[in-house]
Amino acid sequence: MRPFSALLRKDVRQIRFFVLIGVLIVILGDLFFAWKAMSDSDWLGASIIFPTLHLFYLPFLFLYSLMQEKNQLHYWLHTPRPVWQLTLSKLLSATGAFIISMSVSAALPFYMLITQAEWPHLDEQLSQLKLLVSGASWFFSISSFYLCAMILLIWALYYWLRTFAGKWVWVPVVLLVSGLNYALSYLSGTSAYQAVTRWGAFGFASEELRVNPGIPEFANLGFLYTGEWIAGILQVALIFWLACWLLDKKVEL
Repeated sequence: MRPFSALLRKDVRQIRFFVLIGVLIVILGDLFFAWKAMSDSDWLGASIIFPTLHLFYLPFLFLYSLMQEKNQLHYWLHTPRPVWQLTLSKLLSATGAFIISMSVSAALPFYMLITQAEWPHLDEQLSQLKLLVSGASWFFSISSFYLCAMILLIWALYYWLRTFAGKWVWVPVVLLVSGLNYALSYLSGTSAYQAVTRWGAFGFASEELRVNPGIPEFANLGFLYTGEWIAGILQVALIFWLACWLLDKKVEL
C-alpha cells in the first residue's frame, strides 16, 4: 500500500497547480457574476455555468496527467507496479481534484436554491432538490468516468496501433472507438438491455419543482434506475480493463 500511496502523491503533485487555478477562477467568476447580475435569478443562472463545465474537468485532468508520462512512457509502463494501479492512481488523483472543485462550484447555486425556497413547502422542495442533485451527480459521474475510460482506451490504441499503421494510426483508432461507442449506444436502446437494467426506480415527482420560481418543472426528466447505475459502472470498468490490458500486453516501446 505504501508504494501505491507514493504513486498517488506523485500524481497529485502533477495536477495540483491546475486544481488551485481552477478553484481561484470559480471564486473570482462567482464574484464577477454577483457584481454584474441584475437579479438573484440572473446570478443563479450565471453561477450554474461552472458546475456544468465540470463535465469535462475530470477527463481533462486525467488526460493531462497521462500526458505527463508521454516522454517517459517506457519507464512508466515498466515500473514494478501493474498498469491498472498506474492508471487508477491518476484517476483517483483527478477524482479528488474534481470533488474539491465541483464542491466549490456548486456551493453558490445550491445556497441560492435553498435560500429562495418557499417556506410553507420547504420539506417537499428539499426532497425534490435532493432528487435533482442525485440525478445531476449520476450524470456527471458516469459521463466523466466514461470519458476518462475512452481517453485511456484511445491512448492505449494509439501506442499499440502506431507500430502497424504509422502516420495513419488515427484512422483505425477513430474507427474502433466510434464502433465501440455505436455498439454500446445500440445495446442500451435494446429491449433486452432495458429489461435487465430498469429496476430500482427512483425519480422526480410529476409536479413542478418549485425550489425557485424561475426553475421549470422537471417532470419530463423521468426516472433513474439503480440497474442503469450498475450497468454504467460496469461499462466504464470494462473499458478501463481493456485499455489497461492493451497497455500491459500489446504496447511495445
